[in-house]
Amino acid sequence: MGRTFCSNNLSLSSNLHTLYLDTCFELRDGRLSFILPHFSAKLKHLNILFIPNVGKDFNNTFWRLPELESICMHFCSDVTNKELLALVSKLGPKLRHFDMQEAEVSLENFPEQCLKFLVMPETLDLSFYHDVQDSDISVFLDKCGARLKLLTLSGTQIRGESWSGINSSLMLADLNFSSCRSLTDQGLTNVLSKCAKSLKV
Repeated sequence: MGRTFCSNNLSLSSNLHTLYLDTCFELRDGRLSFILPHFSAKLKHLNILFIPNVGKDFNNTFWRLPELESICMHFCSDVTNKELLALVSKLGPKLRHFDMQEAEVSLENFPEQCLKFLVMPETLDLSFYHDVQDSDISVFLDKCGARLKLLTLSGTQIRGESWSGINSSLMLADLNFSSCRSLTDQGLTNVLSKCAKSLKV
C-alpha cells in the first residue's frame, strides 16, 4: 500500500497540513516509512491512532517532518520507551500537542530523558497511563508548566500530593483528573493552589 500510494500521489501530498491515518492497520511494521517522507514540507498535524508497531518508524521517518507540531498516538501500545524517546528527540523542539492516551508506553525515566527535547508543549494527554507517577508530572511541569495549557491525566494513579513542590508558574487552562481514584483531598488542594488562577471554569 505505502509504495503504491507514494508513487501515484506525490503531487497531491506535498501541501498537506493535516493527515489522519488512525486505524490504518496496513501501515503497521514500518510501512509509514514509505509514506511520511513525502509530507515533510508542510505537515503540521498527524494522527496515527491504533497503528500497530508504529514505533519502528520513529527513528527512520519522523526527523523528516520538521514542521510537525501535533501528534496523536492513542492506543499505540506496541511503542517502546526507546522508540518514544527517538520520537521526542526528533520532534521535541516544535512539538506543541502530544497525545498519548492509552498508548501504554513505559514511562521509566521518561521525564528526565525527554525534557531536554520538549521545548514548548501546549497540550499533553497521558490518559489511563497506569504507571505514571506524581513525580513524573512534577518534573515535567517544573520544566514546561509555564507554557502548558491543557493537561489530561484521567484514569491515572495521580495523587497530587507532590505538586506542592512544583516551582514553575503554571498557566494551565484545562486540567482533567476524571477517574483519578487515587487523587486525595490534600492532593487536589495542592493542584488548585498551583493553577487555580489560570484554570477556566
